[in-house]
Amino acid sequence: MAESLPDSSTARDAALEFIRHHRRGSLWFVTDGHEPASTDELIRAIRRIEGTGSREAYVEARRLREWLSRDSSAASAGS
Repeated sequence: MAESLPDSSTARDAALEFIRHHRRGSLWFVTDGHEPASTDELIRAIRRIEGTGSREAYVEARRLREWLSRDSSAASAGS
């Protein structure tokens, strides 16, 4: 059975929580309190964590990036 994907707001919330959790280790250079505003910014931050975090962070980053990319691609296709 395929894993159900969250809606775009749930995926965004999950991505922001993931970024907050990994800010210290992988995004130490980003100003405190700054959060990605667009889907592209979220994906860039997640890619950074994916490349510098633990194996668990890598796996979660890939999953979140896939969810966000699907939402982003669907929005692009509809325009």
